[in-house]
Amino acid sequence: MYLKMTGKDGEAKLEDTLDMLLNSINTAEDDAESRHFVNNAG
Repeated sequence: MYLKMTGKDGEAKLEDTLDMLLNSINTAEDDAESRHFVNNAG
């Protein structure tokens, strides 16, 4: 459906958007973990 609406180039745009969203989610999870868990390394 997305490809029908956007044409041939839509697939690359969709992949870029998904990549950006997944990277944002991973960054948010890493930030949350660093705040949640006590760092015993020091």
